[in-house]
Amino acid sequence: MNNKKIDENIGLIHIYTGDGKGKTSICIGSAIRALGQKMKVYFIQFQKGQNSGEINVLQDLKNLDLKRVCTSKTFYYYMSDEEKEAYAKEHKNAFLALVEEIKENPDKYDMLILDEILGLVSLDIISNKELLDFLRDKPKKLEVLLSGRRASQELIDIADYVSDLKAIKHPFTKNISGRRGIEY
Repeated sequence: MNNKKIDENIGLIHIYTGDGKGKTSICIGSAIRALGQKMKVYFIQFQKGQNSGEINVLQDLKNLDLKRVCTSKTFYYYMSDEEKEAYAKEHKNAFLALVEEIKENPDKYDMLILDEILGLVSLDIISNKELLDFLRDKPKKLEVLLSGRRASQELIDIADYVSDLKAIKHPFTKNISGRRGIEY
């Protein structure tokens, strides 16, 4: 067994990616674990404008700041060009504001969760370079969790933890839509 002492002042980078269900659930579980250790958590959820059960619980937790960015109730691929432009602007501005907030208050949070941010990178709403620059310049002690589909190789390379959730079977393939309390 490796008995190296762990420097608890170093925050690592996690990526939860893939087409499988559970990326957000992993982030929520990590937030709850951190809160149980009296850590301060900032949970930002991108791309999910629909009401979701986990948000009803998270918004009431002590030491957790929650921000939801998406005002749209429509999936990106069903949007008009005008709606996509507004969607992109909303998400880009939220990301840029986050970067500034972390720079101005580097010790405010112990953990930062950027739920579904990888989808914004794959849509080129936030550039891969912008996200990489943020991660390289993050406060040393800040633990950062990224979730979403299609993590780039550069993001995988910079991360300390990477999990690729693979869908083996999902009810969506049987035309069973998302169910309250299970998928949202």
